[in-house]
Amino acid sequence: MIDALIILFIIFSVYRGREVGFARQAFSAVGFFGGIIAGAWLQQYLVTDSMSQTERWLMALLTTLGCALVFLSLGEYLGVITKRKVKLGRANKLDNALGSGLAITSILFSFWLLAAAINGLPLAKLNEAFDRSRIIATLNRTLPDAPSFISNIANFINPNGFPQVFIGTGPTPRTDIDLPALGDMRPAVEATRDSVVKIEGEGCGGIVDGSGFVAGKGFVATNAHVIAGIKAPY
Repeated sequence: MIDALIILFIIFSVYRGREVGFARQAFSAVGFFGGIIAGAWLQQYLVTDSMSQTERWLMALLTTLGCALVFLSLGEYLGVITKRKVKLGRANKLDNALGSGLAITSILFSFWLLAAAINGLPLAKLNEAFDRSRIIATLNRTLPDAPSFISNIANFINPNGFPQVFIGTGPTPRTDIDLPALGDMRPAVEATRDSVVKIEGEGCGGIVDGSGFVAGKGFVATNAHVIAGIKAPY
């Protein structure tokens, strides 16, 4: 599936690259990939742990694509100016021929970065499609590892990184089982009910919570390890 999509993009890019030329595409490509790098760098300041996973996804997408489009527009503008000058000289034919090669390279490079960016996201089918791609596998063997700020995009969106244990909605708890009677424990439960609290805070790359109980004035005890090390619970 991914390989077929890459091939379609390559076929289109050959004709488009020859029409646009090398000079114009070079400026556009530098602007586009420079924008992706800038967007990925900005995510560490714009994507926060307090956001939900959907909010992280949207912020990461808007930041990366927004910067890429802005830098692409700037590169396109400079490329058009340069292309006009090339058309006036004898280098126009060479510029058109090299344009196809650069277009193919840009397409392959884009899919290589995309595969690195989505790796680790909770998108099982999409990750599986990229894993099955022979073209992506060849690029991964040939090229060095993707820059860390690209491959770490998944960590900003899904910082806890828990594997996909269930497919679909997961098991539904049974509701036809009667809870055991409290019996002699009821007085103790009623006496301590108001002292039981829920503790939340930022930790482990996201918002975590756990239960605890008031053990004294200004003191809460808990055995929830995920919140035991939080510096400022709330």
